[in-house]
Amino acid sequence: MPTDPLRPGASEVSSLVTSKYGRTSVRKPASFAQADTSFDIKIEGEHENEVSTIEASKIVNDIAGQLPMYASKSSYGALNLSASEQWSHCFARQGAFSKGDEAQLPAIVNGTESIPEDEEYFDDKLTQDHMRVLYLVSLYSKPAEHDEEKDVWVRSHAMMVLIFEGIVTGVLNYDYSSCAEVIGQTRLWMNISQEGRDDLDDLREMKLINTIKLSTVNHGFVVAYQVSFKGQKMLKRKLTQSSQDAVNSFSFTADGTPLHVGMQDGAFFFYTKDSDYKIQSKVTDTEDVSYVSSPYLPDCIRRGPRGMTSNAHRAYESAAGKSDIKDEYNEVISLGEVRILIGEWVPFGDNAIVFLLEKLGCQDRVQGGYFSEYIDVEPDEEKLETDAGLTNVRILEFDLLNYVNFEADIHFAEDEGIVQVENFGTHIRSDGFVIYGLKIEAVMDHGADNVSLDLMSRLLMDIQNDSSRIIDSLVSEYQRSILDTIFYGDRETRDKFNIIMAEMINPKIKADLYLDRGENESELKQVRTNVISLVSLGWS
Repeated sequence: MPTDPLRPGASEVSSLVTSKYGRTSVRKPASFAQADTSFDIKIEGEHENEVSTIEASKIVNDIAGQLPMYASKSSYGALNLSASEQWSHCFARQGAFSKGDEAQLPAIVNGTESIPEDEEYFDDKLTQDHMRVLYLVSLYSKPAEHDEEKDVWVRSHAMMVLIFEGIVTGVLNYDYSSCAEVIGQTRLWMNISQEGRDDLDDLREMKLINTIKLSTVNHGFVVAYQVSFKGQKMLKRKLTQSSQDAVNSFSFTADGTPLHVGMQDGAFFFYTKDSDYKIQSKVTDTEDVSYVSSPYLPDCIRRGPRGMTSNAHRAYESAAGKSDIKDEYNEVISLGEVRILIGEWVPFGDNAIVFLLEKLGCQDRVQGGYFSEYIDVEPDEEKLETDAGLTNVRILEFDLLNYVNFEADIHFAEDEGIVQVENFGTHIRSDGFVIYGLKIEAVMDHGADNVSLDLMSRLLMDIQNDSSRIIDSLVSEYQRSILDTIFYGDRETRDKFNIIMAEMINPKIKADLYLDRGENESELKQVRTNVISLVSLGWS
């Protein structure tokens, strides 16, 4: 009977067990030597030697079930994958099985394919933008040539600021979008180019730049870049004078003094070492778009028959509105019938949920009303003044000790010409689980069936900020103080979890084809900064 490469014998099973701790770190149990080495495992698929990541964990568990020493439920767990391992294997960017004959558990990521050392190999792969970014890295970094020198690196956030300046000055042909970045202990929105990051990754793969990751005093980590010796040789051989002059135009002053990137009070600026020159960068200036949305909550958290408001009839207002986008974006991927869920944890409890229901007037004759995040410091005075920007609440259903569902209609002031019809569905539970949901009816001149990811990235930034203002206008001052403690006094820009659901996608291709290390992957990263894996749930 021929040996099936995906049907392990006793030695292979030992490898499966020990690979979690290393190939030689665990001695093979004696009982494996007497085990029956034939297993009835059925492999389905187009190719005999290929298996999907989801099937991988099933195969290993089936093998364990057929071994006599693992027949019992208690013993079976010795080889059964844990929940975290199953999640890692099923959703790893690379499969749980290598392309060789031997199965590996946990999944071992294959290394980067070897790249020829011949410099002429890169001539067709390096674009003008590659060379300009490489030269930009070389201006702010330097590898040590001997032991007495120090390596000089440029931090990743400084590179993102420089790349943004290159885009707005027309030197770099990239898109950018609003993304949340953590700098030290500060979380802020920056105009980040995912295509620029992709080209930096390309340069890393070609070994033209080096990277370093260091821990920070704030218990985080920082990434920095440095031109390599190989990169320096490439610049001497291939960098044109026009590209060099173009990059120098925004990285030096008019008199040739180098510009450096600094940060102060949540803003970036360029300065010279002698402090004679200082100008603020617009990399943190967020861009608003006009859009129309309707409230949305999944059926699984609805408990009543009351319908939700639809603003589909107002979609035309978005096309009449303006935006302050300065970049000429390139639309590669679009979605249709988009629903967005934003989740977070807010300190609640039984008493807090009862207080919230009373504040919302859930048991009053007239429920809901307008709410503001303003704290009344003089409750005994006659008049009350608040800033513009209120939240109108419409109660859907509630349970006195457990939860409340409501619609939140946002009336925040926007720049002139910006039209935003913001209407959130909101679910708040006593254990602190909070979810906001909306359906996109239109963004600018794009209807519900054609929502550009470039425009959606700006919309996501806006609803992330506005959702914080919604809950801040409803919770108590004590709950806000807890949030301030958790997020180091920066609760307005706290992290949230985004879920984007759509009924259509254009172009519709196999899931793994979106991870093309090119424009498709960069486009997805505008709304999902870290794309770990893509899985086709169904294909027709």
